[in-house]
Amino acid sequence: MPKKRNKYNTKKVKPIYNDITFDSQLELNIYKYLDECDDITIVKTQPQFLLVDPFSYYCLEKDSIRKYSKISYTPDIQIKMNGLNKDIIVEVKGLPTPVYMLRKKLWYLQNGDEYYFLELRSLKACKIIFDEIRNRGK
Repeated sequence: MPKKRNKYNTKKVKPIYNDITFDSQLELNIYKYLDECDDITIVKTQPQFLLVDPFSYYCLEKDSIRKYSKISYTPDIQIKMNGLNKDIIVEVKGLPTPVYMLRKKLWYLQNGDEYYFLELRSLKACKIIFDEIRNRGK
């Protein structure tokens, strides 16, 4: 019987580099690239952003108080780049899910003025985007 694949048809690989566990090999490769760039400083991996505070409400149907837990968003990497006035939030994404798209919209609503946001799908695209950002400054 063939081995069952997971929902998004990906392999369960958790590579480790510099005592940091990454969710994918692509995320690790992008981290290494960013770490090697002289004009980029990695501020934090897996920064946490609170999108919605926990709250309670009265449910008429059940005649009781219902509680919702917080909703947070954890992108992959937060970096500083020379020549930019805001930090960049880097999200490495293979297949965007509907839940991710909703969290990203909520994140933009709350943090879009404080940070830049990059969603990367390949190392090649990562290199191209950062080269274009560097060339804008010249």
